[in-house]
Amino acid sequence: MVVCAGHLAWADSPANARDLFKQARQRYEAGAFSEAAELFQKSYDLSKAPGLLFNLGQAWRNHGDCTRALAAYRTYLAQTPKAPNAVEVNELIAAMVRCEKAEKPGEQPSTATPPAPERPPPETGLISLPPPPPPPSPALTVVAVSLDVVAVAALAVGTGFSVSASSASARLTELYLGRLVWTTELSMVERQGQRDSLIGAVALSVGAALAVGGLVVTIIRLLAEPPAAPGAIAWAASR
Repeated sequence: MVVCAGHLAWADSPANARDLFKQARQRYEAGAFSEAAELFQKSYDLSKAPGLLFNLGQAWRNHGDCTRALAAYRTYLAQTPKAPNAVEVNELIAAMVRCEKAEKPGEQPSTATPPAPERPPPETGLISLPPPPPPPSPALTVVAVSLDVVAVAALAVGTGFSVSASSASARLTELYLGRLVWTTELSMVERQGQRDSLIGAVALSVGAALAVGGLVVTIIRLLAEPPAAPGAIAWAASR
Protein backbone atom coordinates (compact mmCIF):
# COMPACT_ATOMS: atom_id res chain seq x y z
CA MET A 1 0.00 0.00 0.00
CA VAL A 2 1.24 3.50 -0.79
CA VAL A 3 0.42 6.28 1.64
CA CYS A 4 -0.46 9.57 -0.08
CA ALA A 5 1.52 12.75 0.48
CA GLY A 6 -0.09 15.20 2.85
CA HIS A 7 0.16 17.22 6.02
CA LEU A 8 -0.99 16.54 9.54
CA ALA A 9 -0.78 18.51 12.75
CA TRP A 10 1.89 17.99 15.38
CA ALA A 11 0.68 19.77 18.50
CA ASP A 12 2.88 22.10 20.50
CA SER A 13 4.42 19.44 22.72
CA PRO A 14 7.30 19.10 25.17
CA ALA A 15 10.61 17.84 23.87
CA ASN A 16 10.00 14.55 25.67
CA ALA A 17 7.22 13.72 23.17
CA ARG A 18 9.66 14.06 20.30
CA ASP A 19 12.23 11.93 22.11
CA LEU A 20 9.60 9.24 22.63
CA PHE A 21 8.70 9.44 18.94
CA LYS A 22 12.32 8.87 17.94
CA GLN A 23 12.63 5.93 20.34
CA ALA A 24 9.38 4.45 19.03
CA ARG A 25 10.52 4.70 15.43
CA GLN A 26 13.80 3.00 16.27
CA ARG A 27 11.99 0.13 17.97
CA TYR A 28 9.55 -0.11 15.05
CA GLU A 29 12.32 -0.33 12.49
CA ALA A 30 14.01 -2.96 14.65
CA GLY A 31 10.84 -5.09 14.54
CA ALA A 32 9.99 -4.56 18.24
CA PHE A 33 6.43 -3.55 17.41
CA SER A 34 4.95 -3.95 20.90
CA GLU A 35 7.59 -1.68 22.44
CA ALA A 36 7.16 0.77 19.56
CA ALA A 37 3.40 0.88 20.15
CA GLU A 38 3.84 1.68 23.83
CA LEU A 39 6.27 4.48 23.00
CA PHE A 40 3.98 5.88 20.27
CA GLN A 41 1.14 5.87 22.80
CA LYS A 42 3.20 7.80 25.36
CA SER A 43 4.27 10.31 22.71
CA TYR A 44 0.65 10.79 21.65
CA ASP A 45 -0.48 11.26 25.26
CA LEU A 46 1.95 14.17 25.53
CA SER A 47 1.58 15.75 22.10
CA LYS A 48 -1.92 14.76 20.88
CA ALA A 49 -0.49 14.68 17.34
CA PRO A 50 -3.06 12.69 15.28
CA GLY A 51 -0.38 11.23 13.02
CA LEU A 52 0.93 9.23 15.96
CA LEU A 53 -2.37 7.32 16.05
CA PHE A 54 -1.66 6.02 12.55
CA ASN A 55 1.83 4.99 13.69
CA LEU A 56 0.26 3.31 16.71
CA GLY A 57 -2.07 1.33 14.45
CA GLN A 58 0.83 0.29 12.23
CA ALA A 59 2.80 -0.94 15.24
CA TRP A 60 -0.10 -2.95 16.69
CA ARG A 61 -0.98 -4.37 13.24
CA ASN A 62 2.55 -5.58 12.67
CA HIS A 63 2.61 -6.97 16.20
CA GLY A 64 -0.49 -9.01 15.33
CA ASP A 65 -2.91 -7.24 17.70
CA CYS A 66 -5.85 -6.58 15.38
CA THR A 67 -8.12 -5.14 18.09
CA ARG A 68 -5.70 -2.44 19.21
CA ALA A 69 -4.69 -1.64 15.64
CA LEU A 70 -8.36 -1.27 14.69
CA ALA A 71 -9.00 1.10 17.59
CA ALA A 72 -5.96 3.22 16.69
CA TYR A 73 -6.92 3.47 13.00
CA ARG A 74 -10.51 4.41 13.84
CA THR A 75 -9.43 7.07 16.32
CA TYR A 76 -6.99 8.45 13.77
CA LEU A 77 -9.71 8.85 11.13
CA ALA A 78 -12.10 10.31 13.73
CA GLN A 79 -9.57 13.03 14.51
CA THR A 80 -8.49 13.57 10.89
CA PRO A 81 -11.53 12.77 8.70
CA LYS A 82 -9.89 14.47 5.71
CA ALA A 83 -6.59 12.64 6.04
CA PRO A 84 -4.86 12.23 2.67
CA ASN A 85 -4.50 8.50 3.28
CA ALA A 86 -8.10 7.98 4.42
CA VAL A 87 -8.82 5.43 1.67
CA GLU A 88 -5.84 3.28 2.61
CA VAL A 89 -6.64 3.55 6.33
CA ASN A 90 -10.22 2.42 5.65
CA GLU A 91 -8.78 -0.60 3.86
CA LEU A 92 -6.63 -1.31 6.89
CA ILE A 93 -9.69 -0.95 9.13
CA ALA A 94 -11.59 -3.49 7.01
CA ALA A 95 -8.65 -5.88 7.21
CA MET A 96 -8.46 -5.48 10.98
CA VAL A 97 -12.20 -6.15 11.30
CA ARG A 98 -11.78 -9.42 9.39
CA CYS A 99 -8.73 -10.25 11.48
CA GLU A 100 -10.59 -9.50 14.71
CA LYS A 101 -13.50 -11.75 13.70
CA ALA A 102 -11.10 -14.55 12.83
CA GLU A 103 -9.52 -14.31 16.27
CA LYS A 104 -12.81 -14.65 18.18
CA PRO A 105 -13.34 -18.17 19.53
CA GLY A 106 -16.41 -20.12 18.43
CA GLU A 107 -16.73 -18.32 15.09
CA GLN A 108 -15.96 -19.62 11.66
CA PRO A 109 -12.70 -18.03 10.50
CA SER A 110 -13.04 -15.71 7.57
CA THR A 111 -11.86 -16.92 4.20
CA ALA A 112 -9.73 -13.82 4.01
CA THR A 113 -6.27 -14.38 5.41
CA PRO A 114 -5.53 -11.93 8.24
CA PRO A 115 -2.44 -9.83 7.73
CA ALA A 116 0.59 -11.60 9.08
CA PRO A 117 2.99 -9.62 11.20
CA GLU A 118 6.06 -8.82 9.21
CA ARG A 119 8.93 -6.45 9.59
CA PRO A 120 8.50 -3.41 7.31
CA PRO A 121 11.39 -2.01 5.30
CA PRO A 122 13.29 0.80 7.08
CA GLU A 123 11.87 4.30 6.78
CA THR A 124 8.44 3.05 5.67
CA GLY A 125 5.01 2.58 7.17
CA LEU A 126 5.18 5.50 9.56
CA ILE A 127 4.47 9.19 9.58
CA SER A 128 7.79 10.96 10.01
CA LEU A 129 8.22 13.97 12.25
CA PRO A 130 10.18 16.93 10.83
CA PRO A 131 12.75 18.76 12.93
CA PRO A 132 11.42 21.71 14.95
CA PRO A 133 11.37 24.96 12.95
CA PRO A 134 14.25 27.35 13.65
CA PRO A 135 13.45 30.21 16.02
CA PRO A 136 12.88 33.63 14.47
CA SER A 137 15.78 36.08 14.29
CA PRO A 138 16.06 38.16 17.49
CA ALA A 139 16.94 41.27 15.44
CA LEU A 140 13.28 42.10 14.78
CA THR A 141 12.48 41.75 18.46
CA VAL A 142 15.30 44.13 19.39
CA VAL A 143 14.14 46.67 16.80
CA ALA A 144 10.52 46.45 17.95
CA VAL A 145 11.43 46.89 21.63
CA SER A 146 13.79 49.79 20.85
CA LEU A 147 11.14 51.60 18.83
CA ASP A 148 8.59 51.09 21.59
CA VAL A 149 10.95 52.43 24.26
CA VAL A 150 11.86 55.54 22.24
CA ALA A 151 8.19 56.06 21.35
CA VAL A 152 7.18 56.02 25.01
CA ALA A 153 9.95 58.50 25.86
CA ALA A 154 8.94 60.84 23.01
CA LEU A 155 5.30 60.69 24.00
CA ALA A 156 6.22 61.45 27.61
CA VAL A 157 8.32 64.45 26.54
CA GLY A 158 5.59 65.68 24.21
CA THR A 159 2.98 65.40 26.91
CA GLY A 160 5.17 67.30 29.35
CA PHE A 161 5.77 70.20 26.94
CA SER A 162 2.10 70.28 25.98
CA VAL A 163 1.13 70.60 29.62
CA SER A 164 3.74 73.34 30.05
CA ALA A 165 2.31 75.19 27.02
CA SER A 166 -1.19 74.98 28.46
CA SER A 167 0.06 76.34 31.79
CA ALA A 168 1.83 79.21 30.01
CA SER A 169 -1.36 80.06 28.13
CA ALA A 170 -3.38 80.07 31.33
CA ARG A 171 -0.79 82.27 33.06
CA LEU A 172 -0.69 84.68 30.11
CA THR A 173 -4.47 85.10 30.24
CA GLU A 174 -4.37 85.64 34.00
CA LEU A 175 -1.61 88.28 33.83
CA TYR A 176 -3.20 90.19 30.97
CA LEU A 177 -6.61 90.29 32.57
CA GLY A 178 -5.08 91.46 35.83
CA ARG A 179 -3.20 94.38 34.22
CA LEU A 180 -4.85 94.97 30.85
CA VAL A 181 -1.45 96.15 29.68
CA TRP A 182 0.93 94.17 27.45
CA THR A 183 4.29 93.98 29.16
CA THR A 184 7.68 92.38 28.56
CA GLU A 185 6.80 89.69 31.06
CA LEU A 186 3.70 88.82 29.06
CA SER A 187 5.81 88.59 25.90
CA MET A 188 8.22 86.19 27.57
CA VAL A 189 5.36 84.02 28.83
CA GLU A 190 3.85 84.01 25.35
CA ARG A 191 7.12 82.97 23.69
CA GLN A 192 7.62 80.24 26.27
CA GLY A 193 4.13 78.89 25.62
CA GLN A 194 4.66 78.93 21.85
CA ARG A 195 8.00 77.15 22.20
CA ASP A 196 6.61 74.50 24.54
CA SER A 197 3.60 74.01 22.28
CA LEU A 198 5.82 73.47 19.23
CA ILE A 199 8.19 71.08 21.02
CA GLY A 200 5.25 69.18 22.48
CA ALA A 201 3.57 68.80 19.07
CA VAL A 202 6.79 67.60 17.43
CA ALA A 203 7.57 65.14 20.24
CA LEU A 204 4.04 63.74 20.19
CA SER A 205 4.19 63.32 16.42
CA VAL A 206 7.55 61.57 16.60
CA GLY A 207 6.34 59.35 19.44
CA ALA A 208 3.21 58.35 17.52
CA ALA A 209 5.25 57.59 14.40
CA LEU A 210 7.70 55.45 16.38
CA ALA A 211 4.84 53.63 18.08
CA VAL A 212 3.34 52.79 14.68
CA GLY A 213 6.76 51.67 13.46
CA GLY A 214 7.17 49.41 16.48
CA LEU A 215 3.73 47.91 15.86
CA VAL A 216 4.59 47.22 12.21
CA VAL A 217 7.88 45.55 13.15
CA THR A 218 6.08 43.45 15.79
CA ILE A 219 3.54 42.28 13.21
CA ILE A 220 6.33 41.41 10.78
CA ARG A 221 8.10 39.46 13.52
CA LEU A 222 4.93 37.53 14.37
CA LEU A 223 4.32 36.72 10.71
CA ALA A 224 7.92 35.60 10.27
CA GLU A 225 7.80 33.39 13.35
CA PRO A 226 6.91 29.79 12.44
CA PRO A 227 3.78 28.52 14.23
CA ALA A 228 4.22 25.98 16.99
CA ALA A 229 1.07 24.26 15.94
CA PRO A 230 0.24 22.88 13.57
CA GLY A 231 3.46 21.70 11.97
CA ALA A 232 3.87 19.70 8.81
CA ILE A 233 4.41 15.96 9.01
CA ALA A 234 5.58 14.26 5.84
CA TRP A 235 4.09 10.96 4.78
CA ALA A 236 6.41 8.07 4.05
CA ALA A 237 5.69 5.20 1.63
CA SER A 238 4.16 2.05 3.06
CA ARG A 239 3.59 -1.41 1.57
